Amino acid sequence: MLGHPAAAVAWLASTLAEFGTALGPGHLVLPGTMTGAPFVSAGQRIEARFSGLGPVSVTFT
Repeated sequence: MLGHPAAAVAWLASTLAEFGTALGPGHLVLPGTMTGAPFVSAGQRIEARFSGLGPVSVTFT
């Protein structure tokens, strides 16, 4: 959450290597976030509101 996001990914890769595992194709890494990615389905509409910026929304098809 602090510093460059690539540093967090490098730390994660190094830490996983210590346990004999690695990041692989299809793995999702969200550096710099404190929440998980929401799972959405076709037809769902998601809206986020940002103070000072206003709302943004997306509809999944």
